[in-house]
Amino acid sequence: EILYINSAHCTGTLLNNTAQDGRPLLLTANHCIEGRDPSKFVFVFNYETEDCNSSKSKERKSINGAKLLAKDSPSDFCLLEMNDKPTAEMNPFYAGWNANWEVPTSAVCIHHPNGDLKKISTVFGNIDVTDYDDNEDGITHFRFSWTEGSTEGGSSGAALFNQDRLVVGQLEGGWADCNIPEGEDY
Repeated sequence: EILYINSAHCTGTLLNNTAQDGRPLLLTANHCIEGRDPSKFVFVFNYETEDCNSSKSKERKSINGAKLLAKDSPSDFCLLEMNDKPTAEMNPFYAGWNANWEVPTSAVCIHHPNGDLKKISTVFGNIDVTDYDDNEDGITHFRFSWTEGSTEGGSSGAALFNQDRLVVGQLEGGWADCNIPEGEDY
């Protein structure tokens, strides 16, 4: 899902909960919401193409507004609850997650760089743990360079899926972009 905040944008991911009841929980980056009112956010679904060779988006659907449930600056996470549940025509996917601090052997990020249609980036191996931006709270992030694809502004908040297809974090930032695909992300 892409998250529109005024004229800015970030990426978010629907998360499942242990009740598996379709509660509309959305993971994104804390810096995406700082100083902003989640009740005014717009969440866009189906912002993707029918196939890899098309630039035409599927029909988009949206949900307006959310409330803040939790956030943290050092790890840059934010958990929102959207005002409404996504409908079946929105094709919602509630991602599973793993809260154990285990370094993935590979990872995938589904995101919207610069607010563009959905893109997928992958990394195989060479993932380590570190702080980010001289964070005084210690080891809080995974660090890696993409094997395929890259991220840009607007990708922030996108979930990082491990080799078991479970969410293990969200994108805070880094130096990777289309001009520097080998740059590190966190």
